[in-house]
Order: sequence, then structure tokens, then C-alpha cells
Amino acid sequence: MLYTNKCCFIAVMAFLSSIFISNIASSSVILKGNRIIYSADAKDKVVEFSNNGDTPMLVQVWLDKNNPDSTPDTADAPFIVTPQIFRINALNGHALRLKFTGQTQQLPQDRESVFWFNYLQYPAIKSSDLAQNRLALIVKSRLKVFYRPPGLRGDAGQALTQLQVQRKGNMLTLQNPTPWHISLRNALLTRGEKSRAVGQSVMIPPFGDTRWVLTDPVATSVTVYAMNDYGTAVSHTFTLPR
Repeated sequence: MLYTNKCCFIAVMAFLSSIFISNIASSSVILKGNRIIYSADAKDKVVEFSNNGDTPMLVQVWLDKNNPDSTPDTADAPFIVTPQIFRINALNGHALRLKFTGQTQQLPQDRESVFWFNYLQYPAIKSSDLAQNRLALIVKSRLKVFYRPPGLRGDAGQALTQLQVQRKGNMLTLQNPTPWHISLRNALLTRGEKSRAVGQSVMIPPFGDTRWVLTDPVATSVTVYAMNDYGTAVSHTFTLPR
């Protein structure tokens, strides 16, 4: 994100760190979906929030390229969000607009790119809460933004089925030949009626691969679980070549 609100962020954080407020709020603000798909053909993208708690909340948003410790001051992704800071009343929703501000030619055109969307939530504190010295819970959440240039070949919904799985010695190689990122959750090796977990949560980049140690070297198949564009778990079973 090219525009930042450094002064507001510092002021808010300094204020919250100087008080002690307890039991006011938990992580009640959630985003619709657990990932954002941004099409390069779109003018902008509407992102929807909801507050499922019984306390009004303040939310601050920014994006980064890949820095878990980023702040609005260090945000470096080529996006603007409007508004950057907003209030959501209890049991209400709010929408913001996400707009790409970079140059499309500066990003790969043969594959999607990934950025990170951050949002910080904290209670809209009342003076009565301050007087009672209660503790405020500040929650930071992160999720992926997939930027998709036009003309990508294939169907993102079928990317998991296109994985190329190979057994090499005691290693299992998963090659991604597609222009999409594939977010793997876990996998199960199967031999007859026996199953054993293998690998770990990982995102395979376009045209990239990952390798797992085989926990069952004579397994006959592997079922891989991943997340699709809608944040829904999907799976596909591959026969393992001997």
C-alpha cells in the first residue's frame, strides 16, 4: 500500500498501550472469506467485514508484500484501501474498497502474484471503561491477496488436480505446473486400509514445487487437501508410481 497513515497508527497504538482495560472485546470482527482474489481487469474490489460481537470496534487496514511484522508505516504493497480506518458497531457490517495502484507490467503476466492484507481490530473505548482500568484486546489478522493478470490459461479451480506427484527414493515431490498458487493444508498417504499423514501446510507457487519426506515408502496413493478461491477445503487423490 503506497499511502500510509503513520501518525494515526502511532497515536492509536501509544494510547492503547498506555491503558489497562480487560474483558471489553475479543476477536469479533471477521472478513467475508479467508482470501481475496483481485482481478487485474477490475476497477477495484469490495471487501466486506462484519462485527459479530456486542462491542463497537475500530479497524485499521494495510497491505504488504510479505512481512508478518508490517505496520501501516511499512506497508509496501501496490494497493490503496478506502477507508483505512473505520468503526463497526456491534452486530453490524462494513465494506471497504481495495484498489490496485501499481503498474501491471511490473508484475509477472504469466502467473498470479500474492500480497498480504492486514487488519488490526480494537474496541471503541468509552471513558467509563478507562476509569475502570480494564484491559483491551488488540487483534491483528492477515490473509492473502491473489492478484491475477488477464489471460491466464486454465482454471484456478482445477489447479489442485493438475499437480504432478512423483516418488523419488524416500521423498515425495509435488510440482505445480499451473499459473496459480496452490495452498496445501495437509496430505494422507494410503496403503490398503492404512493411512498416514505426510508433509505440512505449504503454499506452492506457480511453476514451483515442494518436497515431503515419505512417511510410508510403500504407500500406493496420496490424498492432498487444499484451499480453493472460496476458502473451502478441497481434496484430490493421486496414485503413486512405483
